[in-house]
Amino acid sequence: MKLTYIYLATDTAGAGKSGGGNVNSGVSVYAFSAETAKGSFTHIVVYTKSSLVEQTTPAAVALADSVASASSVAFADKDLDSAQIGGDTTWTLAADETHVSNYYIYLATDTAGAGKSGGGNVNSGVS
Repeated sequence: MKLTYIYLATDTAGAGKSGGGNVNSGVSVYAFSAETAKGSFTHIVVYTKSSLVEQTTPAAVALADSVASASSVAFADKDLDSAQIGGDTTWTLAADETHVSNYYIYLATDTAGAGKSGGGNVNSGVS
């Protein structure tokens, strides 16, 4: 059986290859898990392997890591009861929403998101 192996690498020749996985012959999709650490890797390399040996030269593509973040978050409490909150949360949309599907809103115990709980989500394009 012929397999295809997919790795993260530090160049187009597959140097420092690591991680990834394999798929059976005839399958041309491999999904890296969300939150896969990019580290110093710069490429994804794809090798085929027969029952005898893995090919020497891989196909390669440069990694394009996306970052999108909301900013200018604001909340105006309109609930007049002690120890309760209610009101609108607003924010500025990410500058590039190409890969954004939703914004998730949580209550947290600090600005880094510690102890996050509750909340909800809003489709992209809505602030």
